[in-house]
Amino acid sequence: MRLPRVAMLSSAHEASDIRIFQKEARTLARAGYDVTFVVPHDRDEVVDGVRVRALAIPRSRLWRMLASFPLMLRAALGTGAEVCHFHDPELIPVGLALKALGRSVVYDAHEDLPKSILGKTYLPSWLRRPAAWAVHQVEKAASGAFDLVVVATEGILRSFHHHPRAVLIRNYPMLSQFESTPRRAGEGSEVVVAYSGGLTAARGAREMVAAVERLPGRVQIRLVILGRFWPEALEQEVRVMPGFARVDFRGWVSHAEVAEQLGRAEIGLVCFLPEPNHLEAGPNKLFEYMAAELPVVASDFPAWREIVEGNHCGICVDPTNPDAIATAIEYLADHPARRAEMGANGRRAVLEWYNWEAEGRRLVAAYAGLRPRKAASPAGGRFATP
Repeated sequence: MRLPRVAMLSSAHEASDIRIFQKEARTLARAGYDVTFVVPHDRDEVVDGVRVRALAIPRSRLWRMLASFPLMLRAALGTGAEVCHFHDPELIPVGLALKALGRSVVYDAHEDLPKSILGKTYLPSWLRRPAAWAVHQVEKAASGAFDLVVVATEGILRSFHHHPRAVLIRNYPMLSQFESTPRRAGEGSEVVVAYSGGLTAARGAREMVAAVERLPGRVQIRLVILGRFWPEALEQEVRVMPGFARVDFRGWVSHAEVAEQLGRAEIGLVCFLPEPNHLEAGPNKLFEYMAAELPVVASDFPAWREIVEGNHCGICVDPTNPDAIATAIEYLADHPARRAEMGANGRRAVLEWYNWEAEGRRLVAAYAGLRPRKAASPAGGRFATP
């Protein structure tokens, strides 16, 4: 029996997004689903068995918000998909419309939306709590119409306890990206500390650079940063900090290159600040560091401490304190045998528990429970609206 066609939908992510494309879309395609990823991109293409249906790249966030409904709805219908799986809260109206038109709809909640509202510093402090409450009510009411809710963390799962089909699919690394165990530099050589991912104030961009500034000169440290700053003004601010002299800033690199660069590092750094949406997050980079056999210096949040200290794979610190971050880095730099032991512990934990291969099987099993009605085939071309 033919498996249903699937349309993955995102207006806010990139075509190469790790969770959406690299993990979920490719996993479903390998399981036999006909998958199309509708996303802002510069061209239509087929990658690893997944069709990428390109939408115009938005000129601004406001333009994206205003135009996403008609563009995404038309494109989703044009794929002829029976299952539409969307990844951005702003697409909730699109999901409701697709459900009304007879599609099975999957909502993928990457973050705890109400808690993320609480951390929006551009909102007046008096407005954040009522705004978070209102957003939660809208998300809760709308999700009741959807056939499946996929969530990335245990904290988000609790927000959807009311939904009969909410499933936890964690954002763990793909073992195929970290198949070989890298050789590490010997004692006395320069120690490379790595950070991969988006760089924002809330993700500790300032504190990381301030920490390497505080390291004594005898410690030969280089901080390799793989990612983009947001906003751009933050990059200009960080570049003039004294600690930036010890930074090798690579900018955005492909996911394959991230794995390659982590293989050349000795320590992984993930020191998000204690915002509500971070406390129970499961950052992909934490597990990728572990998969690459890197000891980690991580924020001392209870959920993170359980992973890091529970598996003896790193050191948890106060992420708001550059001196504490520097002390942890200095300890690992000075004790190569200990960092090798922690790195091996982390990799072992990923091989046994924290890997996408197991999560991917859970996603395929969740999809097997969907019972979509047959949708019309695309008319007048592959991406035309039926």
